[in-house]
Amino acid sequence: PGLSLIRELDIILKRMKDDGVPEDNETYIETKKKAAALKVAILVEEKRHIAMFEKTDKVASIKHYKNYKKDMEILATLWKKYNESKVFGQGNESLAKVLMATHPTELKKYDAIAATYKPFVDVNVEPYKAGYRDKEIIVRALRNAGGSMKSFVRQQKEFLGNEANNLEKEIASLEVKLAKDVKDKNVAHLSHGLAHQEGFARTRLNTFATILGEGHASVKKVQAKFNAFSTKLKAARDSMKEEILAAQMVPADVYAGEDKADIIKKSIAEWNKKHPSHPILKSGIAMEKWSRRTEWRSSAGSLYKVDMSYIQVYIIVKTNDKIATKYIIDINKNHMKNNSTSYYSPKDLTSNRIFKTEMLLKNVK
Repeated sequence: PGLSLIRELDIILKRMKDDGVPEDNETYIETKKKAAALKVAILVEEKRHIAMFEKTDKVASIKHYKNYKKDMEILATLWKKYNESKVFGQGNESLAKVLMATHPTELKKYDAIAATYKPFVDVNVEPYKAGYRDKEIIVRALRNAGGSMKSFVRQQKEFLGNEANNLEKEIASLEVKLAKDVKDKNVAHLSHGLAHQEGFARTRLNTFATILGEGHASVKKVQAKFNAFSTKLKAARDSMKEEILAAQMVPADVYAGEDKADIIKKSIAEWNKKHPSHPILKSGIAMEKWSRRTEWRSSAGSLYKVDMSYIQVYIIVKTNDKIATKYIIDINKNHMKNNSTSYYSPKDLTSNRIFKTEMLLKNVK
């Protein structure tokens, strides 16, 4: 519009000249001055409008955001990385440590991306805008990544604030149960139920220690209380060893999968390869089905996915003329490697670090 007005002013001056109006005519001179001033004003305003248009286009058009694709990939990665409902649970210790270390930096990265696209999001609210579809993609990506990161922060706050206290309460509860079992001479619970509960508490404590570090003050405090309980439990079991032995029975052989015969056959072969001088009295599978676990682990600062199923075969062998001992063979199936299966039999049968249970030889039937 401004350029059209300038052309009209030029036409008016030309007509005056064509009509014989002298150039030194006061009206002509005044008209020419006003036209020149108006031209300057129009050109200035025209430039201002062009600048405003270019600025608006730069904000409203996704083509001006050169890192758009990369930024959306970053948000997708953050969403997947922090989208774990049990970050501080068993099996996710490596992931928890990595996320605790990287979260402050990655939160700044997230905030920077959010700030970069805020103008674009603000000017493309209406569905008829050209950038509306891209705006929706950005909003969704920010919501997903931000939501998973906030979930992690909540879990971290809960873990750091309450886990030590929860573990201490659990250990105190085990102390009460131990005292009652000793008083009532409840051999069955002392040898099975309480032992299993001690194992669960130990696993939870190991997770706590792995994430925070064994030297952490809270870990040391809880570990000391757990060690004291374990010492009492061992003393109680030692004092009733005969009764506990008598109460131990062969586990039920409950697994009925089509691969059962093959699993047991290969487990026995694995056992005989390592312990040919310990013939097997009985074997079986006390688990009803394979147990699957998917988790993230860390190696050299990088996370990698683990997807495995496991099952256990029990092997019972003669220890002496009175005692038999049950050992465990662990079988792992790696779903990340075409379901390849591995068998692990204990090497040192005298070690206290392996899972084993003594029972009366006469109870092995």
